[in-house]
Amino acid sequence: MSAAGELSGLVAPWLLGPLNEPQVQDSVLANQGRAVLSFDQASAILNYGVISTETRELGFIIDIDAFREGGRALRIDDILTQTETLHATALGLFQLSLTPEALEAMRSSSTEDVPGGTP
Repeated sequence: MSAAGELSGLVAPWLLGPLNEPQVQDSVLANQGRAVLSFDQASAILNYGVISTETRELGFIIDIDAFREGGRALRIDDILTQTETLHATALGLFQLSLTPEALEAMRSSSTEDVPGGTP
C-alpha cells in the first residue's frame, strides 16, 4: 500500500487509531498498539499496527498470542480441549480485527487456490 488510508476497508476501525482521521491518515508512517484481553476460558495479547518499509510502502501487522494463566496439572485428555479453546480465541480475535469485506476476500481467494474450489 502506498497510503495508510487504504487500510480503512481492510482493518476493523477500532484498530486504526489516527488512520481514522482524514487530515493525518496519509502522513502516518507507523502506528502500533497493544491490547491485553481476558475472556472466559483464555487470555490474549494483540499487537497490531502499521509498518513501513524504507521505500515507504505500508503494511499492517496483527500478532495474536492466546494463553491460559495459572498453573494446573497436566492432563493429557484435556490438551485437545485446551488447544481448541486457544485456537478459537485467536481466530475470533483475528476475525474481529478485519472488516467483513476483507474476510470474504480472503475466503474467496483461498478457494481459488484449491483444485475443485473447496478448501
